[in-house]
Amino acid sequence: MIVVNDSGLSPKDTNNLAKKGINVLEVDKLEKDIKNNNVFNHQFLVIGSLPEEKYCALLPHRVFIKTDKEIKELYTESALSKARTSEDIIAQVWKWREDMLLEDYKNDEENIKLTIESRPKLIGSKKIQSIFSDHLYIIIEKCNSENECLKEWNKLPTSAFYYEALSSKGQNQLPPILDEYNRRIPFNKRYLSDLEETRNFLPRLKVAESFLSRIIIIDERIQEAMEEKVYKIPVKEHFKMKNIYIPEKVSNNLDLKAEQININSIFNYIDHIKKIGNNSIPFEFRKAYDFIVIHYSILERAYASLNEQEKDKNDRKAWVNLQLAEYKEYATVIVTSGRGNVDDLPDHVRFVNVSSITTALIEIQSKYLLHQILYSSRKQNKK
Repeated sequence: MIVVNDSGLSPKDTNNLAKKGINVLEVDKLEKDIKNNNVFNHQFLVIGSLPEEKYCALLPHRVFIKTDKEIKELYTESALSKARTSEDIIAQVWKWREDMLLEDYKNDEENIKLTIESRPKLIGSKKIQSIFSDHLYIIIEKCNSENECLKEWNKLPTSAFYYEALSSKGQNQLPPILDEYNRRIPFNKRYLSDLEETRNFLPRLKVAESFLSRIIIIDERIQEAMEEKVYKIPVKEHFKMKNIYIPEKVSNNLDLKAEQININSIFNYIDHIKKIGNNSIPFEFRKAYDFIVIHYSILERAYASLNEQEKDKNDRKAWVNLQLAEYKEYATVIVTSGRGNVDDLPDHVRFVNVSSITTALIEIQSKYLLHQILYSSRKQNKK
């Protein structure tokens, strides 16, 4: 965590907090570091006001704008070895995050139910709920054929905000929780019930944050995997229930492997997703926790597909950067590539290696892991 404040703390107090993962920086020090293109690989930033936009992608994704009084109250007692501990500080920041996550739903008649169920009722549920299922046993144990399994899958409650069938690898990605004897609890009914215990509110919030995020992915590798099956159910069906959106070749008329790519087709798909939402909540971009992820080679092919008159208006780099700016006010934009660094990306764009995305989605099949990867993304360091 980075806390930016002209605190007046002694070097000893500052060092004590740093040992606990809480780095208190003076404003001048932060400004100097970001102007040198230093990248901050922390989970949170607490600051009085945002730096210039061109520096934001160097900083943590979770940002809290607080008054000087609020910032000093966050850490001062801990620094002076009084009541507040580093755990108290981290807990307070996650509570701020919880308020931010639920802001969109606080006025709903039926708020999202932030619980996780291993054996949900498949029919007749009226609650907006999140559901994790152990290997989808609840469905595959009932059916002998793929058609039968798909029929059972289609009985999932239409009000379910989120449904994920977790493989063993996916279960291992979830944040660990401990029982009353500080022993790690495996993924089973006990894990799911204990996640609701007060002592486990931090891992519960981390899980809630992951399923509340909506992610649009424009990548040909992921698109190719959509027709594969997991637990006899097409991958594309799993994606839909996890609030992960990838265009389909036929129904969306968008083949991401094609040499000729029309950038307007991609924008039309994104706008289409914004309108339809999912089963229960409209998809309105929320920059604080929604993402658009696009493979850089698709943008290159889209530029190559332009007519010469269009190319004359901008060179490739300038044109690509214009496209990446299209949704920057609505979601966090992330570029992926398998070729390593992509030079001269716009200041607001973050970067992730494409292999991390495919590993999370295809090999491990974990939305939680994908979410952690995207939140760890930063602008590339030009140094």
